[in-house]
Amino acid sequence: MKIALASLLPTTDLPLVAFLHRRLALPLAHVRGQLALGSSGTFYTCALYGNDHVQRDSEIRDVVRMFAERNAPLQVWEMEAGQSPQPLEEAHLMNALDAAAGSYQ
Repeated sequence: MKIALASLLPTTDLPLVAFLHRRLALPLAHVRGQLALGSSGTFYTCALYGNDHVQRDSEIRDVVRMFAERNAPLQVWEMEAGQSPQPLEEAHLMNALDAAAGSYQ
């Protein structure tokens, strides 16, 4: 399963831009541009449950937490092989991460 994250609404929130730049090691201009696009500006995509699951879990949780702290709505998509991206509720994403906790080292 792959997921993608974007800001639901266009934003220029500088603390959010700076956080994503630092936490995800993305260029500032890229982050700023993607957030300004709102839900069409995907700034993060990853496959879950792979060799890097622990790192991805941590990144996703940090991003979700920061968006919540900034009162910025987050758009989450789930992508299964061969299917179109489908909206995924943030709570479902967190439940999936919680269910996998401890299964990966």
